[in-house]
Amino acid sequence: MNAIMKISKIGISCLLIGIIFFGCLRELSTPSAQLTLVAILPEGYENTDMSTVRVRIVSSGGHDEPKNLDVEGMVAFNLRPGLYRAIISGRVFCDSLGTLNVSGGVSEFLLTENGIVEQRGILQEPIRTANLNISVPSPLIIREIYFGGSQGITGGNYIQDAYIEIYNNSSRTVYLDSLFVATVAPANSTASDPWRGLRETEHLPLFSFIFMVPGDGTTHPLLPGEGAVFARNALDHSRVATSGLRLDRAHFALYHPTFTQQNPPEPGVVTMELMGTAQGSAVAWSVGSPAFVIYRVPDWAEYRRNHTTWRRYAPGTSSGILYWHIDKDWILDGVEIITRPTAPTVNKRLPLSVDISYTWLRRGQYLGFAVRRKVEAIMPDGRIIYQDTNNSDEDFETDVIPNPALRPF
Repeated sequence: MNAIMKISKIGISCLLIGIIFFGCLRELSTPSAQLTLVAILPEGYENTDMSTVRVRIVSSGGHDEPKNLDVEGMVAFNLRPGLYRAIISGRVFCDSLGTLNVSGGVSEFLLTENGIVEQRGILQEPIRTANLNISVPSPLIIREIYFGGSQGITGGNYIQDAYIEIYNNSSRTVYLDSLFVATVAPANSTASDPWRGLRETEHLPLFSFIFMVPGDGTTHPLLPGEGAVFARNALDHSRVATSGLRLDRAHFALYHPTFTQQNPPEPGVVTMELMGTAQGSAVAWSVGSPAFVIYRVPDWAEYRRNHTTWRRYAPGTSSGILYWHIDKDWILDGVEIITRPTAPTVNKRLPLSVDISYTWLRRGQYLGFAVRRKVEAIMPDGRIIYQDTNNSDEDFETDVIPNPALRPF
């Protein structure tokens, strides 16, 4: 080997060492940004221990860093500069009211080494505050939703086997009489949303028809740890769909005799009362991204009389569909479902006080999968308590095989 070749090899080796060395220095010198988040409970709860509440700082690139608040509601993060948002959810204990759900969030902000850059380019201190919503956990929750369809046995997509299951998550009997089941407008999370920005302060628009469980107040008891299935088509789908669902054993059917695009339910299934009409001749649930709510109306007669408040056209229009609205405080439980977080448009329809986040089918539609709440605890008597923190991203399992609590044969 001649001298020139030796010098060349030594030079290349030094160059490689230099690249590695400076690469390590670059990694070690990656800029960091400090962030302090302060969560504030409503007036009257100032002395509540907040250390059980979880904060997730999520970046636009998908980085997700979770931490718990401290006792006083503060938490610090050391992050790389970038675009971030915060999701806050959990439970706190109050001496007078017991366990309460809390939720809140911080919309997207730009964090730099020197602070937070506001929209007008003004540099602010690296501190974000979040006013939390607080609510008493509802005894009735949405346990399972099957909405994405399956395959027809003879081929093609099949969407008639949709249902929602309501579960009694408490230790006392709850009556389903006068319970409403509905979806929120717009039907899909990717659709144009004229109500965007109004949902935290205005009433929520409902999509399609309004159905209520009939009864005199004690007609339909739901015992602790029991579920009730509400089917869009209460039929035996096992003969025609790969889902194999026997929804002829559902408890309730969202059906009215005037519907021409739905079949009457099988005997033994309770037909719900149609309380509010909409366009169409069948109940329509989104196959990709419905937003479900269950609620009660304090005074139905007064509700029906007050049309200017509760039945309105979409903002900016004076014709078309008249949407029924509800007060967000009437909602017992709600679940936001989207197509996927990476969709070009992701409109959130439920207020943060109802659902701080969302869930979705990771593997897509027409595969026979459902979303189901996670088990939080199993009581000594075998009764299951399901997780309910008003955060569907953490509360629900996705892409699960449907397992509705159907009536026995």
